[in-house]
Amino acid sequence: MPQRKISISEWPEVLSQFQDSGLSQRAYCLREGFSLRSFVYHYYSRSKSSQLTTTPPTFLPVIVKPIPQYHPEPNDALVLVLPAGHRLAVSAGFDRSTLERLLDILEERR
Repeated sequence: MPQRKISISEWPEVLSQFQDSGLSQRAYCLREGFSLRSFVYHYYSRSKSSQLTTTPPTFLPVIVKPIPQYHPEPNDALVLVLPAGHRLAVSAGFDRSTLERLLDILEERR
C-alpha cells in the first residue's frame, strides 16, 4: 500500500487528530497510511518550536537573609558540650530552676 503524502500545511491538523485518537504513533500512522518517520519528524519539530514560543518563566523575588553570626560566650559563661556536639552556654544571672529543668530533660534523653 503506497504511503499517503501530507503537505507541510496539513501537519498541524494531522498532529491534532493524533492527539485526539488515543493511539500510539505507530498505530495512528498505520491506520492513516503515512510514514512513521515523517510523523515523528513533524511531531518533534512542532514540540521544539512550541517550546521556543512559550512565555518565558516568571521570576520570583528572592530575599537573602544574613546568616546568624557565631557570638562567643562572655568570659564568665559556663559552657557544657554534650557528646552529640550540642553546646549549652549559661552566663551569670541565668535562672537556676530553668537550668535544672533543662538538665533533667537532657538526663532523660540518655
